[in-house]
Parts: sequence; structure tokens; C-alpha cells
Amino acid sequence: MAMTDEALKKRIHNEIANATVKILVANEFQGTGFFITPDGYALTAYHCIGAYPPDIIIETRFGDRFNAELSYAKSLKHNDYDIAVLKVNHNAAHCVPLGTISNRHVTDEIVAIGYPAGDKPEHKDIGYFFSNSSQIRSDKKIQIPDAIKGRGQSGGPVYHYATQRVIGLVLAGYKFDVLMDTGLAVRFDALFEKWPELEIMNNQVAQSWDKRLAQDDDSDNPTTSHENPTISNNPVTEKVLSRAFFNHHPQQKRQLINALLDCPSMKDNQLRNTVLQELRPEISENMPSRSQSKHHIVKIVDTCLNFSGGLAELIDTIRFFDENTQQMQALDALIRQL
Repeated sequence: MAMTDEALKKRIHNEIANATVKILVANEFQGTGFFITPDGYALTAYHCIGAYPPDIIIETRFGDRFNAELSYAKSLKHNDYDIAVLKVNHNAAHCVPLGTISNRHVTDEIVAIGYPAGDKPEHKDIGYFFSNSSQIRSDKKIQIPDAIKGRGQSGGPVYHYATQRVIGLVLAGYKFDVLMDTGLAVRFDALFEKWPELEIMNNQVAQSWDKRLAQDDDSDNPTTSHENPTISNNPVTEKVLSRAFFNHHPQQKRQLINALLDCPSMKDNQLRNTVLQELRPEISENMPSRSQSKHHIVKIVDTCLNFSGGLAELIDTIRFFDENTQQMQALDALIRQL
């Protein structure tokens, strides 16, 4: 059976969040951004960083920090666009495809993701804000109610479910005496015009994104064959990832726990909780409370081993968040050796 629309949306939100970053200048939070290519190009709002180059840092959801350079030639500084193109010397494991919409898409569902008030400790985690586009203005900006919340969200992505693309970059909210709780996002038409090579790069990202969504959508269908199949439907692997196996192979269990601890989604407390929430209710509801990372992961593994296929399910869920990372590749290699 195909994944439900709600479950697929949740997966999409997590994938976009993995590509979404904080923008820091002089070690102070300035706004949101997001990766758009695997070789490290990212976008943010120009007003977040325009006065500060070269002291720009990108911080990923996983806590990694990278120095970023502003590409003046590719950016659109003018207030009509307000798009900054950044580049880091780092391969981005998660990036999102860009797209465009027209008036026929007005009232469609969207989600805006970012870090409004991200400079406050109580708002350090990423936020998801759901709405519908209400208008495409004469200046081609997208008007969105209820989803653009304030300083810190500028530069974040606006995702359009129907086209499965990021169709806007958050600029700012209206002043309250103009429109209440409504903001604007800029489209990417002008960016594609100024940066012609982006179209080819974006097409490659879009193809990977579409393929990934198709795999997620029919991941519950046992007749579907994928290039990177999950391990939870493999009886041989499930037998290895069992309590009986690890009772006789304690060294391999320790190696597996260490490999899990290296995975980005297991290092980050927020992401770890998100991973656990994706598991079957009978597993997730029995998970231990959060503690020191390694001790917590030992307890997580032991809990999963109490359920048939539980550990395989955990690893498949981690793969969704950490796919293409070196840590996930190392974990898969270890499992093949067990």
C-alpha cells in the first residue's frame, strides 16, 4: 500500500528541513537559507548578509558550520528580488529543487520552513508554517498569509506541494497596518535568467528529488524494486539484526552502536526524537527518555530488539534522514559485514 498523503508530507518536511540552514554573520544569527545543489550552493535573502561579507557562516540542522562566500555575479541585490547566492566548500547531502508557479496555482497549499526568532534560545529549532498562496502580485512576488512569522525566517524556502518544488524565498512580512500576519516570498524567474547554468543543475536536483519521492510513496509496496532497497523487508538482514544474533556477537553490537552514534540524525537530539517518532507506535511509545547520547542509543537499540524487525526499521528510518552521508554509508557497510 502506498504511503498516506500525510505520511509523505511529513517525510517531505523533514527532507526540506535537512536542506535548510541558519545564516550567521560575525557568529550572530541573521536569517534562514537552504542548499540548492549538492556541490554547496545555497540561497538566502540578500538583506540578511549584504553588508557583512566575507564573514558569513552557514550552520546546518546537524550542527555543522561552514564558511560561505557570497557570489556577487549570481546574486540579485536589488530590493525587487533580494536573493543572495552563497557557496561553501562542502558537498551538501540534502538540497531542494527550485520551481516556478503562475496564477493558476493561487490558493494551492504551501509550507514555509525556517527559523523565525532563531536568535532566541526558546526558538532555536526549525519551524514549519502551513498556508495557501493568496496572490501573485504585479511585481511577481507571492503573497502568503499565516506562514511568514518574522525576523529570522527571511531567506527560508517556500515549498509548493502540487509541483513538488520550492517556489519562493521568504522576504519579510507586511507591516500590521497594511496586512495582518501576511508576508511575501520572491520567485526564482529572475535568478534563472541571471544564472543560466542553474537550470541544468536544478534539473539534476529535481530528478533526484522526484525519484526519492516516488520511492517514499510506494515504499510500503513489497513488489516494488529500488536501487537502494530498505533492509526491513530482507529476512536475512532482519535475522542478523536481532537479539539472538547480538547475544552471541556482543562485539558486533558495540560496533553497530558506535556506527549509529556517528550518524548525523542520531547526534542531534531534535532529529533523534523525530526519527523515533517515525517508528511503529508500539516501538516509539516504549522508547526511553533522552539521556547522554551513547547511553540513550544503547537503550534505543535494546528497545528495538524487543520487536520483530524493530532494529531494521530504525536503520531504515535513519537512512531517510542521513542518506548519501559518509556515516550512513559506513553503517550500511558494517551491516553487510555482520
